[in-house]
Amino acid sequence: QMEEEGHKIIKLNIGNLAPFGFGNSAPLLVVRGVELAADPEIKNEKHVFFRFRDTLRNNGRPFRAKAWNFAERVKELTGGARVDVAMQIEEDAYSAARGYDPWQAIVKDIRLA
Repeated sequence: QMEEEGHKIIKLNIGNLAPFGFGNSAPLLVVRGVELAADPEIKNEKHVFFRFRDTLRNNGRPFRAKAWNFAERVKELTGGARVDVAMQIEEDAYSAARGYDPWQAIVKDIRLA
């Protein structure tokens, strides 16, 4: 039920600002002090998949985020580290068709907290 509420919040609050594109960029969100639940996973030698855990909110439930062309930036990041993350939320029809979340978090920047 908490997950369903999260989807509604994202759709209502961010979706209402759409359509995104030239002249109307998607909102940039910042999450501070979130924990890396595991070491970042590098795909195709350049993309990175993160698993974050927010122990102060969301009952510590992990959430995933992707970062395109980010592999060179993750050398100092290991599971358990606390980080500040700038991200955008995008619709993800590909994952939704496969039973996953209908949106994805895309990391734009990250630093140790």
